[in-house]
Amino acid sequence: MPGDTDTSNDAILYSIIIPTHNSSRYVRRLLDSIPKHYPDLEVIVIDDHSDPHEFDLLQTYFNEAGFAHGLLEHNTGVNSAGAARNLGIQHSSGRWLIFADSDDIFTPAISLAMSRYENSEWDTILFPPKASPNEPDDRFIASLQKLSVERRSQELGYIMASPWSRFIRRDIVLEHGIHFSETMHLNDYLFAVQTFFFSRSYKLDPMPVYEVSIRPGSLSRRRHTIVDLTERIAVQVEVADFLSSRLDTRLYRKVAPTKGHYLLQALLSYGISGLRTVIRIYRGQRIPLLHAGKARQLITRPWDIPGIIRAWRIG
Repeated sequence: MPGDTDTSNDAILYSIIIPTHNSSRYVRRLLDSIPKHYPDLEVIVIDDHSDPHEFDLLQTYFNEAGFAHGLLEHNTGVNSAGAARNLGIQHSSGRWLIFADSDDIFTPAISLAMSRYENSEWDTILFPPKASPNEPDDRFIASLQKLSVERRSQELGYIMASPWSRFIRRDIVLEHGIHFSETMHLNDYLFAVQTFFFSRSYKLDPMPVYEVSIRPGSLSRRRHTIVDLTERIAVQVEVADFLSSRLDTRLYRKVAPTKGHYLLQALLSYGISGLRTVIRIYRGQRIPLLHAGKARQLITRPWDIPGIIRAWRIG
């Protein structure tokens, strides 16, 4: 298999899983940010039907990285980032799972974090993500960093609706049969929520080990069609159903998926007709407009129009 090196070592501590599609130059940056000196690390890259030229470059970069334990899979039949991550889990052998998106990077602190927690008994280690210098005003990342500073680790674990910027004990995933959705949008949301919920113990480390980038042309940058919004809302409903039946009401209102962002997006992109469509989709669902703290902000500061728009945009 292209780029295949030994992954049978029982002593593997960390498995880094990376899905990719036609993003070889970004993956190269990511691979360069992974510690090369760490002996008990495996790196698993699952390529989702990249163009032949792109895969040739990816294979070159992967081989140049020279990881002691690595696997590069190509044209595996998967057709989404979620399916690619599921395949990565199947191939993994580490005590800890670490997920990374192909256009993000690890910070230099990842080496210290891996050394610090290799023998830890925690089930999940959370780290506040860092915004890329190209996205200094990323409001979602800023909201996660605020939760970290305030040591609100339980809220952070649920609201950070991606599996990156955390170490997840592999046994939790296998024991509860947790897997990624294979939808085009938000395929990692339920996985992140479920792995955190089933973690018997967790820790928040304020050290940022992961830097989030949003590249041009990515799904989060594209204008969502009504079909896209419908799929995203369906994922929200699935997450809401899972959490509302398991969390107390007070915590649920703090961490539940919210509909304010998509209502605003439908209105701005498709006008009143788009807004009506999205309202119909949400009808009957236990999904709040905003998180409790943001709702209070709007009530107590109704004159703060920029603040209201920011709150709606990040849900």
